Amino acid sequence: MSRKKHKSAGKPPDCVSQATRSAKELAAANISAAAQAFDSGYTSEARSIVESILSRAPDDARAHKLMALICRREGRLEEAIVSAGRAVGLVPADADFQFTFAWTLHEAGRYEESIPHYRQASLLRPSDPRVWYNLGNALRSLGRTGEAVDAYKRSVEIRPDHFWANFSLGSVLNVLGKSQEAVPYFRKATAINPADPWAHYGLGTALKELGNPVDAVRCFQRAFSLDTNQATVLAELLSQSMRLCLWKGFDRLSGQLIRMVADSTQPVSPTAFLAVSDSPAEQLSCAKAFARDAAGQVSGYGISFSHSRQKKPRIVVGYLSADFREHVVSSLSVELFERHDRNRFQVLGYSYGRDDGSPMRLRLSQAFDRFVDIRDSSTLETAKQIYRDNVDILVDLTGYTRDTRPQILALRPASIQVSYLGFSGTMGADFVDYMIADRFLIPPEQERFYSEKLVIMPFCHQVNPSSRAVASGRPTRLEQRLPEEGLVFCCFNNAHKLTPRVFDLWMRLLKAVPGSVLWLKAAIPPTVQNLRTEAGARGVDPTRLVFASNLPHPEYLANYTLADLFLDTFPYTAGSTASDALLAGCPLLTCVGESYVSRMAGSVVQALGLPELVVSSLDEYESRALHFASNPGELFGIREKLRGNRMNSPLFDSARFTRNLEAAFETMVDIYLKGEAPRSFDVADVGSGNSGSIQASSARD
Repeated sequence: MSRKKHKSAGKPPDCVSQATRSAKELAAANISAAAQAFDSGYTSEARSIVESILSRAPDDARAHKLMALICRREGRLEEAIVSAGRAVGLVPADADFQFTFAWTLHEAGRYEESIPHYRQASLLRPSDPRVWYNLGNALRSLGRTGEAVDAYKRSVEIRPDHFWANFSLGSVLNVLGKSQEAVPYFRKATAINPADPWAHYGLGTALKELGNPVDAVRCFQRAFSLDTNQATVLAELLSQSMRLCLWKGFDRLSGQLIRMVADSTQPVSPTAFLAVSDSPAEQLSCAKAFARDAAGQVSGYGISFSHSRQKKPRIVVGYLSADFREHVVSSLSVELFERHDRNRFQVLGYSYGRDDGSPMRLRLSQAFDRFVDIRDSSTLETAKQIYRDNVDILVDLTGYTRDTRPQILALRPASIQVSYLGFSGTMGADFVDYMIADRFLIPPEQERFYSEKLVIMPFCHQVNPSSRAVASGRPTRLEQRLPEEGLVFCCFNNAHKLTPRVFDLWMRLLKAVPGSVLWLKAAIPPTVQNLRTEAGARGVDPTRLVFASNLPHPEYLANYTLADLFLDTFPYTAGSTASDALLAGCPLLTCVGESYVSRMAGSVVQALGLPELVVSSLDEYESRALHFASNPGELFGIREKLRGNRMNSPLFDSARFTRNLEAAFETMVDIYLKGEAPRSFDVADVGSGNSGSIQASSARD
């Protein structure tokens, strides 16, 4: 039987074409129905339709994209990534598919993987502001802030009324220290959506950085009035109000912040919180939330560093800081860097703060074996740099203070990570192993409130230089606008450490000691006016508050010769300022509490052998201050005791401190090399040896 011949290839019959069109039209109709269901919130119905489409047409890119959106809404991010990836694989030249894939990777924290797809989407559709905005977010999440600025600017150029692009651009510029550039974008955000608290908050942060706390407070007040449940906003409002000594509602607002920190996981600046709480438990809770947020920001980097436990000829110590310039942390620690034993230690400095071009910056750059400016490096690049440098011990000198970058530590680039000096409290982080402390600073019963293991230094935790220049010429009361007669109380702590409760106490002392004055640190005019108003409201002549001039450090130290008694603040006590006062021969009366920050000055005073200047309640503080003011002979005797103690105290022996700290570093490394977990330990004093002596002979008592 003969077989029929097939027709030659050519135009298909009309019925075939019609069937093909019908299949396509049906698929399109089904996709449309699924999308409509999805947009209306009927996610399960949309999923059923898409699954039906894919069962018949597994290569339908539109269906895969919609399935990715469905899975993402359902929280099934890994499935969403697979579906979005299939859509891109099928039609790589589609901007929507590229954007969906990038966005899904982004939401899963896979920022590095998302960026090429955002960039591809931007090439395919360069006029889409969403693409540039999301690209900026991904870059920012990786710490690539310079690139993020470019992406956000492109988004704003395309769509000037894009609220989040304006806000984010302002935020990144602010982080980069370009607050003046940030202000217009924040103002634009407040104009676009005046009811959004974060726009006002962002503007407030920029104005704060520009040294305009008055307008910053107004912004934070507006932000908080729009949403009173934001602990972050309230913390900044309180912090900046305290800088201005605006105390209206202080007790109510600080109490509210304490409750919010206890009840919430919102990241609140631990530095701002120090001035309102003396509870180490509350401070730990605050720090933990902040640390969790920092760790979360780098959780999607997809990188982990493996560290060798092999002993090396020299221990590599890296010091990480935002304050390697004319700054109190550097003034205290520069001799430490210089005095390290280079036969046993290699010492590296990593600076991510600004270069102020000061003599201190030059000295610091020469104090390290290698000084690395990482200001323009991303978080990931910085961590990789530290890892490549084989750093054994990374010492963070910034903590949660201004310009903090805890994300670097969260990536664990060093095998041992230590918190020291810059931040007066626990980091609350599992990525910090040790804290340098002393037994007065953190008593045994308080150790449970510190996430770090404690390295207990002999004498005092605070390093101090062995020599500080003190102006040789003795200042006069007339030159400093002080009365010729009468007792001079002083407090040269920053204004944000002042609280209304302690100020009440000070005003009672002025009223109880005729002719006395309170000599305070130089402050901006609004702060001066507010404090004088507060004095008048308490029945004290406002002129009895005298404000010092801003002076170079040698002249500032010499001023202490005119003061009779330094009255410390509480709960945020003096740190380096306590060392300044005692070095210059001025007795400092301090009240100690429960927390690190309320025991700093006490630690320094105790190290000088002056327990009579340390009290444990504000009632005792007031009575002791009044007693000294009423007994000038006894106060003179304390000054003489201070004069004798300070010349031989290990507090001002930086060489001795350095050797003790090096012993601590060696113990940390020994524990690590044995494969043991970090543990707290006490450091035995290595002794004075040939350590040099304090040089403050120009100071007069």
